[in-house]
Amino acid sequence: MLEWFTGNGQEHRAYQAIEKGDYEEALRLLEPVAARNSVYSLLTLGGFYEGGHLGPPDLKTALSYYQRAANQGSAEGNRRLGRLLLEQGDEKEAQAAFENGAEAGDISCMFWLGKMMVDGRGRAVDTSRGTEWLERAAAHGHLFARRALLGLAIRNSGSIFKRSLVRLQIVLLGFKVGKAAWKNPDADILN
Repeated sequence: MLEWFTGNGQEHRAYQAIEKGDYEEALRLLEPVAARNSVYSLLTLGGFYEGGHLGPPDLKTALSYYQRAANQGSAEGNRRLGRLLLEQGDEKEAQAAFENGAEAGDISCMFWLGKMMVDGRGRAVDTSRGTEWLERAAAHGHLFARRALLGLAIRNSGSIFKRSLVRLQIVLLGFKVGKAAWKNPDADILN
């Protein structure tokens, strides 16, 4: 997280407060920096409100912070915004956020955008473009993008033998997912 700081001592002190579990102090330190559109502060405050660190979860406020981070060009801001919009059922806006994040190079956004396009969520089905985004995410190591592509391969394969081989690949990929999740459940290749 230290790489996110804009050189602002308040952000560093806020990070230390978070490490101690003092979210109120972190809030006090981050709000003025967020007012100047620091991406780190915006994402952190959005996480506070989404996660209920300052009381009951406040998803409207979390969305506001994530939108502001996304407006600053933050790929992670777009990812968080898209995920939260998707959870709330706003698929069209979620897909737009994932598209912005994917174009900025976020592999999780590439996965979610591709998956939504293939499934026809948010817009009409676009298997061709969706597959392209899934392939990009998979090329960067995103494990669930690889799984989605294998699912498409099963759907498109004509022979029982070929489907069986793809199912075996899915089982082997499952072991990789488990191993990666054990090492770092928040890794980009899993989200």
